[in-house]
Amino acid sequence: MSYIPSVNIEMNKVSDFRYIVTENAKLVAGNIVNSFNAGHHSFSIIGTYGTGKSSFILALENDLTNGNNQLIRNGVLGAPGGFEFVNIVGDYAPLARLLSNKLNSAENNPINALNWKRRESLTPSGTRD
Repeated sequence: MSYIPSVNIEMNKVSDFRYIVTENAKLVAGNIVNSFNAGHHSFSIIGTYGTGKSSFILALENDLTNGNNQLIRNGVLGAPGGFEFVNIVGDYAPLARLLSNKLNSAENNPINALNWKRRESLTPSGTRD
């Protein structure tokens, strides 16, 4: 594990760095938990360059997928591993194309690809009905 001066959420993995939790990060994580429990399941994190947005996302991903317990206590949002992240960085390409590529959509339709992913997650065997 080494110091990484710049984090790229598409390139770095949660095991690549050690996150230093700040008071502001705790507040943001608390707001996300409260909003999630109130029914909001999509979030935007906005800030100026170099303020730690990508590092925060990787630490949050680590908590929610591996139960790392840095920002969010285990069990507050369910068991670790119950979330899936689709990490996309800013680009000049249309968002629909970026999502389609990330979701491996052959027809370049991210809505259909998301619907298939949801159906797969709801079926016990993982097979499409």
